[in-house]
Amino acid sequence: MALFDPSRPPRHALAALALSLAAALALGFAAPPADAKKPKKAAEEPEITDYSDDALAKRFQLPLSEVGYLVVDAKTGQVLEQRQAKDGFVPASTIKVVSTVAALVVLGHDHRFHTELLATGAVSNGTLVGDLFLRGGGDPMLTSDDFESMAQQLKAKGITKVNGRFVYDSSAYTTAKAIDAEYEESASYNPGIAALSVNFNVLQLKWEREKKGGTKFRFAAQTDNHELDIDYIKAEPAQPGTTGPYGLAYRDDAKAPTWMVIPGKRPKGEIRVPVKRPDFNAAYVFRKAAEKHGIALPEPVAGTAPEAANPLVRQISKPLPDIVYRTQRFSNNMAAEMLALAAARKLTGRTLDLAASAQTVSGWLREKIPGVDWAGLTLRNGSGLTKDSRISPEQMVAVLRFAQKLSIGNQIYADLLRRYNVGKVESEEEYGHDEGSRQNGREKGAKRGVEIKAKTGTVNYSRGVVGYLHTGKGRDVIFAVFISDYKQREAMQKQGQTWKEPPVRWWLSRSREFQRSLVKRWAEKL
Repeated sequence: MALFDPSRPPRHALAALALSLAAALALGFAAPPADAKKPKKAAEEPEITDYSDDALAKRFQLPLSEVGYLVVDAKTGQVLEQRQAKDGFVPASTIKVVSTVAALVVLGHDHRFHTELLATGAVSNGTLVGDLFLRGGGDPMLTSDDFESMAQQLKAKGITKVNGRFVYDSSAYTTAKAIDAEYEESASYNPGIAALSVNFNVLQLKWEREKKGGTKFRFAAQTDNHELDIDYIKAEPAQPGTTGPYGLAYRDDAKAPTWMVIPGKRPKGEIRVPVKRPDFNAAYVFRKAAEKHGIALPEPVAGTAPEAANPLVRQISKPLPDIVYRTQRFSNNMAAEMLALAAARKLTGRTLDLAASAQTVSGWLREKIPGVDWAGLTLRNGSGLTKDSRISPEQMVAVLRFAQKLSIGNQIYADLLRRYNVGKVESEEEYGHDEGSRQNGREKGAKRGVEIKAKTGTVNYSRGVVGYLHTGKGRDVIFAVFISDYKQREAMQKQGQTWKEPPVRWWLSRSREFQRSLVKRWAEKL
């Protein structure tokens, strides 16, 4: 599926936080607050020569009381370096490691998600005399391209019209309007969640200013291959005085949900918006795909497919390791939540909400990985989009040590993480790359230079990076680093600051470089 072509940045929502935020800035919907100061361009800083904790804290102006880390030998578990390793920190998106590990173990690496079309009644002269059901099976990677394929298969069975109901069934999971209600409702990384979801539960909002005045808006279900116009949702210019992140405000109306767009300078543009009714949206997108291929469906309604319904079409997802890799690579919150929901449902046999699913995964961890001090572990959801989750460096390293032993076909868990760059490491020069056959995701008999596979995470005034490091001296280590400033975050919320304002951006930048410097130290020294 071209949507995930690794050779170029994806246009779609899987790029998650980084691309969503960059797009919002680039589109220029609304001017920044009048009192927001433009950050000064920092003078070029001298090269770091002292990588000690104290020196890094002084350079990046971050107190060591906010920093926790643990580094262990991957083979023996020997502690190599640590600081406040038992303290709880906000994990942000690094908690996706926990959700994906749980999914791989509980569901099995060969697991596939199914999305189905089922029917009651018979087909007569191209008309289904009965009801058509679209049942979601929790596939986090389902796209409108898949819906077009399903529609074509439905037509191939001789169905061009339904004279009964068109029912969407998302009963496998509970449905949520957003991952975390405390985060911006207009952020594409905070969409609704349902067992029946499509295109990562975002729509593309496009606008163009007309010559005679006014602005034309439209919504599209969009992939790299196709787009379908979606018209159940509306957009209109916001009234004077309306404020909202990304230049958007939402009016939640079941009959006419509306995005209000704050006027900006650009005459045309587009931005991703989160879907608040994901299962209805998915059904509506399928209806549009069916219409494109000559199938007339009635308005979608919610319901549950009866056991006696006849299966017509089954869409099978990509293999679970592939889903995990894409979830990690693009740090997609929606996908991580759905993986945690799937694991929790398999463990309990019940339909749970995001918080209860995260708690179930937390309990599974405690049982699955004994001998670890799990005190203080708190998971509020499966994606990390919350200020309330807590995990210690020691606990995260325990999860990573457990994960490194998993057999995932011909891969290891580190293969499902992104490469993490810290710049040139001097001691790696003696370690070159020799050719060798791949075995279990590694080159047999090969010498490797510094290699880092990691998961990063960021929320306001909290940052983390966790993963696997092959050092310049040839040692394999596992590490977790967290930095959290709870006082600054509380002050930010009281003052109404957003991530775009200079104090928050300054902290995030400095904490990122602090973490990168720590990892570089370990790559050089250990």
